[in-house]
Amino acid sequence: MLWIPRCSTKGDLKDPQVVGAVKALDANSVALSKAIGSVYPDAEKPFLASWRQHIGFFVNYTLGKATSDDKQVAKAKADLDAYRTSFGQLINSVVPELPADAVADELKPRVQSLYAAIDASVAGKPDYQTKLSMAADHMVMTAEILAGGIAKNKGTRRRCRRHRFNRRATLTSQLSAHVWLAGNAIDTAVRHRGI
Repeated sequence: MLWIPRCSTKGDLKDPQVVGAVKALDANSVALSKAIGSVYPDAEKPFLASWRQHIGFFVNYTLGKATSDDKQVAKAKADLDAYRTSFGQLINSVVPELPADAVADELKPRVQSLYAAIDASVAGKPDYQTKLSMAADHMVMTAEILAGGIAKNKGTRRRCRRHRFNRRATLTSQLSAHVWLAGNAIDTAVRHRGI
């Protein structure tokens, strides 16, 4: 299960709405790892561990913003930069057709757009949902790149195009849902003074 650190200066992360939001987010993470595992069984567990880790880094960023702790914000950003690199390496180790640097670079707009959404949530700005929507839109590109790399790696032939399109549709749906669920979990925690 996703670990979210407790902030001693504000509320309780055991609020039922926060717990429910976090459970929904983690269920999505498990579904994503299973989608990857359906093609690369050995990658399922490492993918899930890596995916859960990056969520914690976004939580740390949110905590830093909510408590005006610039050091925590800077550390979370550094952790997320390192995560992009390690995630790129993980994907490249499974799908050599996807260069690690390209995967890491592709995640930059998503990370930046999530920072903007989190900032809006913490500040109580009305454009939070719009910014979260922009972050979710980036996941379409991520899904397309992953599905395309998998298709090349698995030697998808013309007769298997349906599988490639199904895989891309599944990844697009799950990755977009991930952004919405992560945003909902963070915003719920902020509103319920969990962070």
